[in-house]
Amino acid sequence: MHNDIQESLNSDSKAVTTSAAPEDVDCHLSVWVDSLILKWLMDRFSTRPYLVGLSGFIGYWGVPLLLSTIDGTVVSAEQYIWVETHWNWLRFAVPAAPQIDDGLAYLGDRSHLLFSILLLVEGSILVTILRRLREAPLALQSERLPTSDTGFTLDTYRRFRGYGNHWAGRVASFVLASITLALFLNFYFNDEYSYWWGSSANGYAGLAFAFIEFMMVYYATQGMILVVSGSMMLAGLFKQGLHLRPFHADGCNGLRPVGSLIFFLWVFALVLAASIFVAMGVGYLGLEQTPLAWALALFAMLTIPFAAIVPLHACVNAILRARTTELGRLEPLLDAQYRTSLLALNKSQNDTKAGVERYSTAQAMHTTLKDMNIWPFDPRALSVVVLAYAAQVLITLHEFVGSLAFQFLE
Repeated sequence: MHNDIQESLNSDSKAVTTSAAPEDVDCHLSVWVDSLILKWLMDRFSTRPYLVGLSGFIGYWGVPLLLSTIDGTVVSAEQYIWVETHWNWLRFAVPAAPQIDDGLAYLGDRSHLLFSILLLVEGSILVTILRRLREAPLALQSERLPTSDTGFTLDTYRRFRGYGNHWAGRVASFVLASITLALFLNFYFNDEYSYWWGSSANGYAGLAFAFIEFMMVYYATQGMILVVSGSMMLAGLFKQGLHLRPFHADGCNGLRPVGSLIFFLWVFALVLAASIFVAMGVGYLGLEQTPLAWALALFAMLTIPFAAIVPLHACVNAILRARTTELGRLEPLLDAQYRTSLLALNKSQNDTKAGVERYSTAQAMHTTLKDMNIWPFDPRALSVVVLAYAAQVLITLHEFVGSLAFQFLE
């Protein structure tokens, strides 16, 4: 009887599953990124994404450190005297005489250091996400989960990959990066910022830093566009439905690779929110009061959670639809077995036992489907990240509102 029920439930899906077998999908899916530099980084450090983040940290914090050391702005004169008094052996690290009396020396720039550390984490997570955007569709096909055929998977992947690598996104990234460059060049040449380690009055570290900011904003914006297009691609793959695998070893219906990707998206959103708080909450040269900074911060805060929510919503919806369909098929069998079991109570003991066993079998399948995990991961782990992200966003929004109210009061 158990086999009959199982055949009844799966009879409509066998043909679709066969047609959905992965036919060399791996050979037809290009890497998600077209950018030569990003593609090189992904190829070079595919198994060690933390090295990408470390490279970003070296470029963003290490290069200005070297130049500010040469310029004599790595520490202020007051800090240099303290080093001479307490740590005299460290004087070799400051070959040039300090150019800043009591202004913002490089090693005293907390905002820049915190932002650089967070950039290290963001770069590592971003490369992981971009790499897994190709692996997730392959995992779905290898598990034969989509009800659609491989042609639909390939078309969806290629279409959204094209959106993410479209020239318009690169132009938008270039425009934002150019505005950022102009802003930091203003900081560099403006005498009002002579107290800053990056001022032209103190050397050339600030000039190099302006172009480093250009590169950071350009590739960060491109990265967010690629992530958003990738999340839309994942959502599209679930549009035509999934097969249920309630007994899969991963406990997530075979969707753990997708769940891991979504989890990384939420962690990325959390770290990004922390970076926004450093830039807007702690502040940097008054940059937090400019419309550009507000626009970039709001764009980032809204974009990445959107990229995490969309595939999660589509995935859970697909599982719920499949489960509802299976429960609908099982309902007539359960009703029939229930009535048969009631009738068997008035008959022989053997008939009663057989009827109850058949009913118990169908009921056990119903319970299995009803109680199956509909999430592609452990929801408890994600809830911690989401709550932390929400708290971070609320704090940052409080800074926005406070700054805006302060401006109006003035």
